[in-house]
Amino acid sequence: MARYLGPEKYGVYIYSIALAELVMLFWSQGLKEVVIQQIKESGLEKTDVSVASFQLMIVGNTFLYGVLATIVFVFNFDDIVKLIALICGVGIWFRCFEAFELWFHSSLKVRVTVLVQFVSQLIYMLVNVLLILNSAEIVWFAFTYAGQLIITGIGFLLVFPTKKFRVFKSYENLQSSLIRIGAVMIIAKLTYTSSLVIDRFLIESFLGSESVGIYVVSLKLTITWIFISSAISYSFIPVLTSLEDAQSFSASTRKMFQSIFYISIVLAVLIFFISDELVHIVFGSGYKNSSSVLKILILSLPFLFLSDGIKSRLVVEKKTKYFMYSMIATTSISIILNYYLLQYYDVQGAAISFLLSWALGGFFIFLLFKETRTLFIDIIKSIVSPFKLLKKPRD
Repeated sequence: MARYLGPEKYGVYIYSIALAELVMLFWSQGLKEVVIQQIKESGLEKTDVSVASFQLMIVGNTFLYGVLATIVFVFNFDDIVKLIALICGVGIWFRCFEAFELWFHSSLKVRVTVLVQFVSQLIYMLVNVLLILNSAEIVWFAFTYAGQLIITGIGFLLVFPTKKFRVFKSYENLQSSLIRIGAVMIIAKLTYTSSLVIDRFLIESFLGSESVGIYVVSLKLTITWIFISSAISYSFIPVLTSLEDAQSFSASTRKMFQSIFYISIVLAVLIFFISDELVHIVFGSGYKNSSSVLKILILSLPFLFLSDGIKSRLVVEKKTKYFMYSMIATTSISIILNYYLLQYYDVQGAAISFLLSWALGGFFIFLLFKETRTLFIDIIKSIVSPFKLLKKPRD
């Protein structure tokens, strides 16, 4: 799709999606970890928690779609940006059905959700190929973006144990609890989403749509892999919630951090050394400047992976406010650095800003707080523990 549209049109497409995601995505996504933790901890019927969160997500997404519509018509966006943002917003609305996905995570049945996502992604890719072969206009790719999310959401509903599905049952007390516990995570997810999309708005402002396209294809090749760390960290939430002694808790979290860190290192090293060939093969010569951006962005992958693990542990420990602080710091650092670096280093400045903001705000910040230093130490121990095994025993 990026190759077919070219850097400028692809930049417009991604800019429009970023607008929809910034306004709508944080609400349903902010509740996800809290729902998994509550399903495991509350002792209530698992489907009740899922349905209660589904109702919350529907209400929130409907309100936020209204906000999106208001924004695109009040502000002076191009007509094509308005249209794509509104179409993609319909797809984001259907992410409320991801509440049913969380039931499978809490039951350690992740393979079911992976299968649903695989089928929807396959359909999405096949339809995009058909559109390209038929020289479709850019707006049709907004429909495939929305369609993929709609198919995924309906797929989660179809595989959910519907015998216990009571969509109109009142869950006011449970929902109040979810909002109270999840409020910090919702704010954190808003800043997290902002940290991933705010650079696109700044690049558009400083450098134009073509530079957005150059940057985003590199970012796509970086953040595409986050689904791995998300799947692992989601699956650890019910495990960690059930552990009572501190030693077992630390040991399990170290195992989680070790897994996601070394997977990220392998991916980062591989992509770094094949970045030129990868960009050329996947996106074509029109994106040749993206390879230098990718070499910088891919270095942030370990910090992105670790952030998912950190989020899961803080949810279980009920210290989510520190994740919120982390995301606010990450977004703030990104905005400040982008403002200056884009003027001197062009689109590579955005990549440097992304890397530094996630290293400082997404990881090293946890060393500053007394309540999270143990977490930081556990991460470091999980990283260095394989090297201890390599040491020769003393005589």
